[in-house]
Formats: sequence, structure tokens, C-alpha cells
Amino acid sequence: HNILPTQFREVSCSLRLYEPFDPDPAEPTPAVSLAFLQDFTLIVYPSDLHFPPHFWNRYNAEGRSARLSGGRIVEDYGAMRWDPQKNRLDYFIGIREEDATGDRTGTVELSIKGGLYALFDTAPAGQHDFVATIRHTWDWIGAVWLPQTGYRRSGGFELESYVESGRDYSERIYIPLIKE
Repeated sequence: HNILPTQFREVSCSLRLYEPFDPDPAEPTPAVSLAFLQDFTLIVYPSDLHFPPHFWNRYNAEGRSARLSGGRIVEDYGAMRWDPQKNRLDYFIGIREEDATGDRTGTVELSIKGGLYALFDTAPAGQHDFVATIRHTWDWIGAVWLPQTGYRRSGGFELESYVESGRDYSERIYIPLIKE
């Protein structure tokens, strides 16, 4: 998981050691809404790992949100976009520019284009099933919601956000859309 066991115990983050096998998962569907967002900027750390959950574990274990925000509790964002030239997912984690009043060492600015977005709020989950809930939601978006709506992904940054210190274990996913 790319963090030490002592780091996990210190922050008690949403790290998953394994997903239990469930032959008949009855995952709840997320709450869905559409919204027009204005352009905004994120101050983010670029991921050097291939698996985003491992990067979240490191981000949380190292207290990067608090470092960026000057110690305040703020919403954290994961931003991702497929890079066809590199044939890989570019992934970043950070906070909104207006919240970044602390140490920005090692970060970059990421401009998020405004427009029509679908917002998906995951059902609340426990610490041990949070990652499975997120994965189920992403799968449901691609396999069920998008094919039934007449919308498609616009190709911009897709986002996921939550407040780790809140222990709410619910995430909001943002998908930029265009009408088919």
C-alpha cells in the first residue's frame, strides 16, 4: 500500500488491505445531479504511482492536505485524465487554490475547465468498505448511467473529492459531460 503500518495507525485513513468476496453485491446507487461549474484551479501533487488508492494512502499518511491548507480541514480532490500518448492515467491530488494557504512545495497548478458536470455522491460507507464503494460507483457510472443518459464524457479532468478527516467516508465524483 506504499505506506508504513505505523503511518496507517497514526492517521487511521481509509486504507483497504483486501476486498472481501461477495457473490451478490447489493451496492446502493449514488445520488446523481447535474451542475454547471465555473473554471477553478487546484493546487496538486502529481502522482508518481500507478494505482491512485496507493497515492491517496501516501497523501493522507503524510498529512499533505494539512500542509497545503496551513492546517485547516478542507476538501481534497483527486483529478485524473487519460493521456493517450503515454497510454496511462495522469492522476493528481490536492486542494482548491483558494484553500492553499500553506506550503506548496512539490505542487503544480491544475486548471479545471468549467461546464456541465454530472455529480455522483456515493452512499456513506465504513472505513473498510469505502474503496469498494468508490470502485462500484465508478463502474456503475460507466456501465449503467452514461449509456442510459444521452451524455458522454467530454475528455476533461474527472474529479473525486472528500474530506478525509471528517470520517464521513462518502465521496463526490465529477464527470465533465457533453450531449451526444
